[in-house]
Amino acid sequence: MERRKYPRAVEEAINKVCLLASNDSEAEEIPALNPLDGVDFNPVDYINERFPDEGSLSSLDSFISRLKTRANEAEANMYEAVRSQATSSALAVRNISESRDSIKQLSSKIKEIKGKAAQSEIMVQEICRDIKRLDYAKKNLTLTITSLKRFHMLIKGVDKLEFMVHKRQYREAANLLQAVAELVEHFKNHEAVPKIKELCNTVEQMKDLLSKQIFEDFESLSEISADFYRGSEEENIQYYSASTQTPESLAGACCVVDALGSDTRRMLISTLCKGWLKPYERIFGTGSSDATLEFTKRRYAWFQRALGDNEERFLPIFPNSWQIFGHFAVLFCEYTRKHLKAELGKFDPPESVPVGELVRALRCTLDFEEAMTLRFEEAQGGTKPEEQNLRSTGELSQPSPGTEAKESESKYLVAPFSRSISFVFEPYLVAYVKRESESIRDQLQKVLREEEVDKNGPMPLLSSAVNLFLYIKNSISRCTKFTTGQAFYDLYKEHKACLVQYSNDLNAKVNSTVSSKKGFDVETATTLCFVLNSAEYCADTVSQLEDMVKSKIDTAFVDAVDMEKEQDLFYGNITNSLTSLVNGVESILLPGLQDMTKRNWSALEHVGDQSRHINVISSTISEFVPSTKGLLSEVYFKTFCDKLAFAFLPKYFHSITQCKLIGDYGSQQLLLDTHALKTIFLQIPSDDSTMETFSKFVTSEMEKCEVLLKLVGMPIGTADHLLLENFTLLWPHGAIQDFQTVLDLRGRPRNKQVKILKEAAANGIAEREAKPERISIASPEGTSPAINMSKFDILNAVKGFSADMSSAFESNVNNLQSSYKRAVNKN
Repeated sequence: MERRKYPRAVEEAINKVCLLASNDSEAEEIPALNPLDGVDFNPVDYINERFPDEGSLSSLDSFISRLKTRANEAEANMYEAVRSQATSSALAVRNISESRDSIKQLSSKIKEIKGKAAQSEIMVQEICRDIKRLDYAKKNLTLTITSLKRFHMLIKGVDKLEFMVHKRQYREAANLLQAVAELVEHFKNHEAVPKIKELCNTVEQMKDLLSKQIFEDFESLSEISADFYRGSEEENIQYYSASTQTPESLAGACCVVDALGSDTRRMLISTLCKGWLKPYERIFGTGSSDATLEFTKRRYAWFQRALGDNEERFLPIFPNSWQIFGHFAVLFCEYTRKHLKAELGKFDPPESVPVGELVRALRCTLDFEEAMTLRFEEAQGGTKPEEQNLRSTGELSQPSPGTEAKESESKYLVAPFSRSISFVFEPYLVAYVKRESESIRDQLQKVLREEEVDKNGPMPLLSSAVNLFLYIKNSISRCTKFTTGQAFYDLYKEHKACLVQYSNDLNAKVNSTVSSKKGFDVETATTLCFVLNSAEYCADTVSQLEDMVKSKIDTAFVDAVDMEKEQDLFYGNITNSLTSLVNGVESILLPGLQDMTKRNWSALEHVGDQSRHINVISSTISEFVPSTKGLLSEVYFKTFCDKLAFAFLPKYFHSITQCKLIGDYGSQQLLLDTHALKTIFLQIPSDDSTMETFSKFVTSEMEKCEVLLKLVGMPIGTADHLLLENFTLLWPHGAIQDFQTVLDLRGRPRNKQVKILKEAAANGIAEREAKPERISIASPEGTSPAINMSKFDILNAVKGFSADMSSAFESNVNNLQSSYKRAVNKN
């Protein structure tokens, strides 16, 4: 049954409804777009819903009218759809028929065009084939004509070249040789042809003959030149004896050599230079009377004369690109290097070579190398890689064949002259280094004997320090003029040994000054200050000396240059001088403390002026400190004050504790003395802001003494709990031992101290840790004397240094701690 056709809008509505129905998996009822379209439409229910009561019947007429209108519209749409479908069906059939007819016509036309195209392609291929044949024929014909012309030119050129070779017309032969060589290159792939092979062989024979003739002319000329000396013009005319040896002819021969290739050119240059050096080999060669080091300067004078004569005669002949006189100089350097090496090899061991002759020969050799460098190398534009290798490693490297050929073509032919001869002296400079070492040691002994005080600098110091480094600097300047390689490095090691010796001499001077029978006085302190300033100057200058050596020595030795140990030795001299200075001042102060401990402070009946030992301390401080301050730098003067305070003030406190019994007036007198001592030490620094650590330490130590004396000076009848309470209040960090010291100084017997000591322990006063064993740290032989200290003392000394202490003294502290650890491990 044929499906009924509806308008497009009706079809779309039907499809939409069907799509919604297919997507409903639970077969739920799809609400109708219009109640009248519903599947379960019930007219009665619909009318009852629309008109539920009599009042709603008023709109019945309009409702019926709308229904009729919609029914008429639907019927009209259906009729229109039917008519449209009928019309479009007939039109579609007609269009399909017309399309089939058009397709048939188009297919027949395509077949016709395809056949014609195939016929055209065949015709074009035939035409192109003929054209290609003509092109090949033309190309072969042109090549044949060109080859015949070139072959004709080659035959004529070879005949003319033979004529010019036999006539020795070198300049014309040079131009013709280049043209013939190009023609021969053109026929290189046709050497199987007998005639071409014959011509090629003829050309090679002409080249060999040319080379032979040119070498003969130049060799005979070279032999004449070797024994020719400047004379009159008539002699100069005789110099070019043959017609083939005129400057014009020889200049043309050089053009021929260039045409023959770089190998021939290098061979000719080598032959000529060797011929020019035959008299040199005869006069200065190994085994001759003038071959010794004594006549080294004459070697270079001979070469300068020979170079001038050859340039005067041969400069118009040889092209500038050959650099033949540069090669002459290079070959002369090779000969000279071989001769000098043989002469130096006669000295065994190398130290036996005469230093005077060695130095003179080396100096004139260096002057010659510099002159040749200025004359040849700088004219070419700089230093080559092999020369840089020579300067950095001390070895003259030979260029590879490829590199040499490349340089030859670029007309950069002359080898480096710097150290080309002088480096053979390097193994024998050990004699020079030995003499320099002896000279330095002699100079050191001399400056020590003639030692004075140099007051030209910011701080007075021993003149030996300044003179020593001045001589070392001059020694370096002398050596670097000869070499910056192994010999300079050996000399640097000798300089280090000399500095070590001078450091030992400074330590010996300190020890001899301190151990003098006259005792410690201002003159002794002044000498120690001079030694300290000298050591400081040496420590600062050593680093500058190291930088100077690194800047001058070859790069192969730079990493091996290190003078840190020598610098540490001079820092050790500084520490030794400071320690001796502090110990010396302290040795004057300690007898007063001994008198203080022996005095009966319990029998004192009144309080007077400050005690005699305080007067001694005051006079000693006022005598030594100002003079020391004027002789030391600010850093080391601070260090001196710190070390003096750290060494003396704890001993003062200890001396108070060693007194047997202190009465009421005794404690007041000691309080007065302690305050006076505190004032004396606090007046030492002129600027409190720069010595804050020193002032804090002095104040702390003196306050501890004052607290002790205040507790000791409390009335005898004071109850124990009040004494303990005051101790806790005044001495919050005090230990049981400190409280026991108070009781001892107050005269409390030990058997009556048990109860109050237990009470003190119950109140939280702890015992002080056991004091570490004192260790004697022995210094190396020839340096500072043994130091008797504990680890506690070392740490206090380290912590007590000024905040702005220099890095030099920090190094000394580290050395001191390392010495302590080594001593502990050894024990």
